[in-house]
Amino acid sequence: MQTKAPDPTAVLARLSTLTRLLYEAFEIATQIVRAYFDKIRAPVDPWLAAMWTRFLVKRILAERGQEVEEEEIEQENVPNVGLWLRFGEDQIRIWKAVRGGILESDNSDARIAYFSQEPLPGFEDAQNPHKYIIAWDVDDKFSLKGLLLALPRSATRVSVKLHWPVVPIPHPALAIEPDRAATAQLAEDLAIEIDQAKTDIKGME
Repeated sequence: MQTKAPDPTAVLARLSTLTRLLYEAFEIATQIVRAYFDKIRAPVDPWLAAMWTRFLVKRILAERGQEVEEEEIEQENVPNVGLWLRFGEDQIRIWKAVRGGILESDNSDARIAYFSQEPLPGFEDAQNPHKYIIAWDVDDKFSLKGLLLALPRSATRVSVKLHWPVVPIPHPALAIEPDRAATAQLAEDLAIEIDQAKTDIKGME
């Protein structure tokens, strides 16, 4: 049974610990893969690069998973260059982005079943576990461009319907909230120093 879709902003906040770890893992993995192809002076093979990235990310998650404090992460193997995480009661499947978006073709029976999350009449306001997609996107040089979040609603063999448009996941370096108390204290200290400097200048006149 599926129910009301959660607000994407709330989902990003709840998954922030996980997405911070995923950014770290994918940045490390894509750098390693890109460095290898640079070393052998060969163009990046997209299929091999994606498979290798998946392997490296899986290992990094296994090594760094203890950093996730809010909820335990459990990995499960899925084919076709994907990862499957359980984050609390929710499920998250991770795939490589296609043309900068979520995969929308060649859906298997398993993917169609995973994508199916239509609200049932009478249960729209209930809160049940959800199944998310996180896609990792790279540029032509296989540098990580970012991560994308989607909440699928339904699917056919060739298309996917979403509860809300694909949401870019903010990079952790850009999502740090400023320390407002510290900022206010700094402004106050600077104002005192400026006033003191003005007084000293007047005393020298």
